[in-house]
Amino acid sequence: MHAQTYTTAPDLGSLKKDVKEKLKNPFQLTGGFALNSVFTQLPANESNMQQPFSWIATGNLSINLLGYSMPFTFSYSNRKANYTNPNFKFNRLALHPKYKEWTAHIGDISTTFSPYTLNGFQYTGGGLEYNKGPWKAQGLYGRFSKAIKEDSIGQPSYKRMGWGAKVEYNDQGKKAGLTIFHAKDAVNSIPSIQIPANANVTPMEGTAVSLDLGYKLFKRLTLNGEYGLSVLTKNTHYQGDSLNTSAGVFGSLVKTNNPTSEVFHAFRTSLNYVFAQSVIGVNYERIDPGYRTLGGYFLQTTSKISR
Repeated sequence: MHAQTYTTAPDLGSLKKDVKEKLKNPFQLTGGFALNSVFTQLPANESNMQQPFSWIATGNLSINLLGYSMPFTFSYSNRKANYTNPNFKFNRLALHPKYKEWTAHIGDISTTFSPYTLNGFQYTGGGLEYNKGPWKAQGLYGRFSKAIKEDSIGQPSYKRMGWGAKVEYNDQGKKAGLTIFHAKDAVNSIPSIQIPANANVTPMEGTAVSLDLGYKLFKRLTLNGEYGLSVLTKNTHYQGDSLNTSAGVFGSLVKTNNPTSEVFHAFRTSLNYVFAQSVIGVNYERIDPGYRTLGGYFLQTTSKISR
């Protein structure tokens, strides 16, 4: 009987050299800063409603410590309190540390999965991203809206927590991606609405999914398509008959399925031909009227063909 043993040994010389290179310049700081100001001339009857002079400072820094990259972004404005949409923040602070194929996102950030699920909506929380070869995966969790009590000036808002995930494979035109996003308002995060003008502010819950596919038919001709589905319960506090719902089989995508639940569909496809430094193609998109996802600020609902 003959036994064989296979062992591997690290290259200590190479490791030592790598450590020395990092210690030569252990800390690096790069980035940019911008300061902008705007003067708005207001009508006499609105002079007390907002500041005529506003400024916003934005910046991005990249901190590299012993070979580890930690990008940092921020923005700040003196008009932080003068807006009506509680889901948008002028003043933001975020960290984006990176290690090999992994990138973390922490703070006040925004993420885009798909126009039909999560599309650039700002939230406070964290996310993790993985990129290696043709594979890409993302996950996130955070607060998408803070609780704002009702008063006579601004619009109230329920606290909204959400999570999302995306997995995508893209290899030289052959693409397949799956996205899911879910968000729900906390019913007890603010007192009951009393002012009639705010009667349309209700606690909501929604789940949106999308399937994105692409295939290279020929060397320069690519076919892409995406299907989106959104299930939205417009009032999770509804007290009526919970059995009467129009969500149908898709109602299982939300925990609170009642008569205020609706289902929306969206679809888009494109055929693109690449030549030289240009692209020519035909796109078709169809979005159900009223399509809405809690991960997007707005969405155009229409059928259109573009060239």
